[in-house]
Amino acid sequence: MQKVAFVPVIGGVHYGGLTTKSVSVHSIRAGSVGSYLSIKSRTALWENMRCRYYTLFRLYKSRLYLMARLGLLSDSLRRGIFDGFKLAEIVREKAGVIDLERAVHVEFGIS
Repeated sequence: MQKVAFVPVIGGVHYGGLTTKSVSVHSIRAGSVGSYLSIKSRTALWENMRCRYYTLFRLYKSRLYLMARLGLLSDSLRRGIFDGFKLAEIVREKAGVIDLERAVHVEFGIS
């Protein structure tokens, strides 16, 4: 059995909420940036994650994609979905797919 050491390293500083309050992204209004970033990251994650709910995620992604294609969603959500699929391809090439069914699960006792 291999032992693994975890050493936390501060790599930067995060200022919560700064990007979603006053910045516009890809000509999306500042008020819609939060929903754009949220749906973009969720779409990319669901596209690259395998778990027991994978079929359900695929149905939900298909529904969102169809609604976006038909123009039934706001511009920020539609842009977020399409950008999320592009981001998923980039992440898949660089890091691969996250398979939660094959991941090692470690249980810790209550202390």
